[in-house]
Amino acid sequence: MTASIIAAYQVEVAVQLLLGDSNLKPGTQLILPVSVPIGFRTIEFSLDRECPDHWSILETQDTPYQRFSLDHTPKQVATKLDLGDDWKLELPFDFVSKLTCYKCGYVEPIQKPLQQIKQGQLKCPQCGESHRIATQYFQITSVSEDAERTFSTFTLCDQEVIQYIHNNQRINIELVSDYQNI
Repeated sequence: MTASIIAAYQVEVAVQLLLGDSNLKPGTQLILPVSVPIGFRTIEFSLDRECPDHWSILETQDTPYQRFSLDHTPKQVATKLDLGDDWKLELPFDFVSKLTCYKCGYVEPIQKPLQQIKQGQLKCPQCGESHRIATQYFQITSVSEDAERTFSTFTLCDQEVIQYIHNNQRINIELVSDYQNI
């Protein structure tokens, strides 16, 4: 019984977070004491400004996100943020830009997250070799061949928050599909 109550509440909290209507904030934990059923409690943790794992929580609390359209490219946004050429953009997943057959050299543009690549796609359509080398990454830099591709082609979605790294600082941006309402 307790497990089903917890699971139902986890789903409710996840939906609230997705809708942006949650009372939970970064650095908090929700607890349901089962020994004394008094309802849910929220515990707020102290944040260490020197800890690199707390950076994203601190930045979330200290500054609002700058918003950019999914139709922008990483290079365009870096220019608007005045980052110069010394920046990295972290994707929330490993991205595969192409598959190369090591036998015949055939290069096929894939442009999907790694988890969306099916085993059958690893077979070369030219020579039939069953293993191809994936060009994959989770960071884009100013010199990356994909720095001029739009965010939407990386399968990023509306209201997704991603981070640029510049001079050991993390800059959060929010991607939006309806850019005219920014």
